Amino acid sequence: MHQLNITCFGMNNGSISLLAGGGMGMISYLLLPGNVSSPNGQFTNLGPGTYDALAIDANGCADTVQLIVNEPGLVHFTNVQANGVLCSGQNNGALIVTRAV
Repeated sequence: MHQLNITCFGMNNGSISLLAGGGMGMISYLLLPGNVSSPNGQFTNLGPGTYDALAIDANGCADTVQLIVNEPGLVHFTNVQANGVLCSGQNNGALIVTRAV
C-alpha cells in the first residue's frame, strides 16, 4: 500500500495504491468513505482525510487498512510593506512581501 499526499492546500490530488495477496480468486478493493470500488487498487483525486481501504476476495473475506491523505497548510504572507513613490510621476515605490515558513 502506498499513499501520495495532496500537493497544495485546497486541491484534491491525493492518491492511494493498494496491492493485496492471498485469499481465493480475484481481489477487489473498496475505499471508504464514499464506497468507491476499484478492480486494481488504484484510487486517485482524493481529498484530505482518513480512509479505510478494504481488500475483498471472491469468497467475501476481507482485510482492512486505514490510511491518511495529508494536505499541506495554506501559504500566506506574514508581512506586507508598501513604500510609496517619493515624488509624483516617479517609479521608485516598493512592495516588500515576506512569506511565512
